[in-house]
Amino acid sequence: MRAAYDEALAAGAELLDLLRAPAAEAPAERIQQLVDRRDAAVRAAVALFRPGDQEALRDVLEALVAQQRALEDALDRAMGELRRRLQEVEAVKATARRSRQVMDAGRRGRLLDQRR
Repeated sequence: MRAAYDEALAAGAELLDLLRAPAAEAPAERIQQLVDRRDAAVRAAVALFRPGDQEALRDVLEALVAQQRALEDALDRAMGELRRRLQEVEAVKATARRSRQVMDAGRRGRLLDQRR
């Protein structure tokens, strides 16, 4: 059981490192692998958990809870960064659409053509 908790902590630490890196450098596939690995380790440890184990494993359980909070915070920051980048991309797309409309040879474009 201790090995499963240690595996969960190791996967969580690696996941935190990835989430703290710039979004472009954190591959989504690797993040998903680490989330799955940590989840499997926690599930394995929970399956082996027996009444009274909480006292013997208090330090590990507290570390897991603290790590979970840190992971949630890091994930919130990463998602916020992705949302911000998506808004930037949408703004660039909108600018490109407007530019195409202005330069369009259709009726609107002719109305804006100052060369005539």
